[in-house]
Amino acid sequence: MRIPELRELTDGPGDQLAAAFELVATPALFGLFGWVVDGWLGTRPVLAVLSALFVAAYCVWKVVHLYRVRTDRELEDMARGGHLLTGGGRGG
Repeated sequence: MRIPELRELTDGPGDQLAAAFELVATPALFGLFGWVVDGWLGTRPVLAVLSALFVAAYCVWKVVHLYRVRTDRELEDMARGGHLLTGGGRGG
């Protein structure tokens, strides 16, 4: 097995953990920021909820988009006769 394929196999859990953290932490941080701004403006909790929902929707879109891009890339590689574990089916 070549190094790029091995790296792709071992980096998967790290990518998934980063995506999970991003899906939780980013909307929470923006919600907290919105809560502070709401306190200054006296509109609590309007901006907190809106900012958290907007950022959560963006994070979900980003994860789905990246999944589709990676899946399409793998399907194209498989259509050319490649396989993830064999190094693309080219003697790897």
